[in-house]
This record gives sequence, structure tokens and C-alpha cells, in this order.
Amino acid sequence: MKTKYPPSPKALLIWDGECEFCAFWISYWQQKSGPEIEYKTFQNAAADFPDINKREFLLASHFIEPDGGVYRAARSAYRSLYYTGRLKFLDRMYLRQAWFRKLSDKLYYLISHNRPVFFKISKFLFGSDPLSLKPFWVIYLFLFVYLLKSFF
Repeated sequence: MKTKYPPSPKALLIWDGECEFCAFWISYWQQKSGPEIEYKTFQNAAADFPDINKREFLLASHFIEPDGGVYRAARSAYRSLYYTGRLKFLDRMYLRQAWFRKLSDKLYYLISHNRPVFFKISKFLFGSDPLSLKPFWVIYLFLFVYLLKSFF
């Protein structure tokens, strides 16, 4: 899909500004992507793209390239990584591997429909500061394995 109103000169990642899960991960994403991508909430950006239904912005993130190319949901995440030169293979896998595309879309759908739960899980696994993620999940994994070993 292409929009008749492309952003310029930078690509733009549009997300739901009322979503705590989204805000958490966008903060992290912004830090990692550098200056190549601009970030705006759909509440602030939707009016700039009258050819994209506002409901679409509410349902999923959108990545819009300077040429007007529009990518949504899981593909918006992979495309933004591709655009910044990081983990380009994920975008290629999404395009070429049906199983990966289905898995990505299902996971995106699951998370997008359960944002408060996944926000709590994110904070539990990585801490409450997205700019300084902590690998708490490793501790939990070792503890889980230790407990399993103790009981069996």
C-alpha cells in the first residue's frame, strides 16, 4: 500500500499513544534506531494521512517510508528494522516464509489485543525502564530450571 501523503524526509513509525505497552517498546526502539526514523502517535499523525482510515491506526502500528510505502502491524516492526539496517533478515523472512509471516501476525494480534498483560510481562522480564533493559528473564529461567531439577 502507498499513501499519497508521504512523510519527508524521514520514515515515520506511527503508534498508539494511549498504549503503555507501545510507549514502553517505542522508547526502546527509538533509542536503538537512531535518527533515521521519526516516531509519532497516531493521535498526532492520523490527520496527516487522510487516505489511511483512523481505525487502522488504532488497530496496529504503521511504518511509512518517505516514498509513501505503508507497512502495518508485524511488518511495520520488521520494515523499520530493515530501514535502519538492523536485523534485515527478519523483513525478508516475513516476505518469503509463510510460516514466519503467520507466526508474526498471530503474535502481533495476540499482543495487540492483550496490551496491558504484555506490558506487565515486559516489565517483569526486562524491568520498568525501557532505556535500560535488565535481563531479569535469565534469572527467572535459571530459577525455574533449578526448581524443576529440585523436584525431579
